[in-house]
Amino acid sequence: MGLEVSIVASTAPDLDMYVGRDTNGNGSPDASEQLCSSTSGSYHEYCSLPESGPLVAGNYWILVQNWAGSGAPVDTFTLEHAVLIADGGSGPIQVAARPA
Repeated sequence: MGLEVSIVASTAPDLDMYVGRDTNGNGSPDASEQLCSSTSGSYHEYCSLPESGPLVAGNYWILVQNWAGSGAPVDTFTLEHAVLIADGGSGPIQVAARPA
């Protein structure tokens, strides 16, 4: 099982993204729970879990920081995520895209 998270569009030129697992159950991101960070100099950010070992069941959080805003009163972004579940098969993986 895996988790893929990416920011694919933004009005802000630079966003940073952090992904973690809520191990203490407080419903909030804590630095000690962080599993992945993506902090490039643009808004194109990507995390793929697990980075090592199996992805364990639980509640995960995604935090996006507006590092450099566009100057507009509000910036927007598009975040995509997917949970990948192994089916035990040995054949090729097929993914159906959403119609445009």
